[in-house]
Amino acid sequence: MSSIALTYDSRQDRLLLKTGLDIANPVWWITRRETKKLLKRIYAATNAQYETTKLLEQFNPPNNSNDKTTEDATSEPKNFSQFHQEQTGEEQPTIAQSRQVSEQPDQFPLAVSTTIDLNDKQGIKLVILDVNNKGICVEFTQQGLFRFSNMLTLVAEKAFWI
Repeated sequence: MSSIALTYDSRQDRLLLKTGLDIANPVWWITRRETKKLLKRIYAATNAQYETTKLLEQFNPPNNSNDKTTEDATSEPKNFSQFHQEQTGEEQPTIAQSRQVSEQPDQFPLAVSTTIDLNDKQGIKLVILDVNNKGICVEFTQQGLFRFSNMLTLVAEKAFWI
């Protein structure tokens, strides 16, 4: 995946998702309803990953060396926000801008279903389908999903959807 962009079109009251994929329909409309469902799914997936990481840390004994008597408190995230920052490497995400879409809006398919799932390589895939069950699959690394969720959240906030 080389690039992905989200913009809000106030005339359509929809988000426009543009991917860098070399496919027939790399650009999709996403409605307010589908955006909210997608954000809930992304948050659930990332929170589950965070909780799993914390559980695994409890069962893995700390690396005890002779010169350290306590764990370095700054080496592990204390909460989901710090975990998110550690995964993305960003303190403040870039704010996406709203703008009018210059292309003809009718030429893009409308997302009626979105799902988040693991792919075969332990990455994450976003599947977007239209009314005819045709669609695209966008694959993310864990860091890529965090960045996409930041972008989606910021654009949804600019649209006053959340």
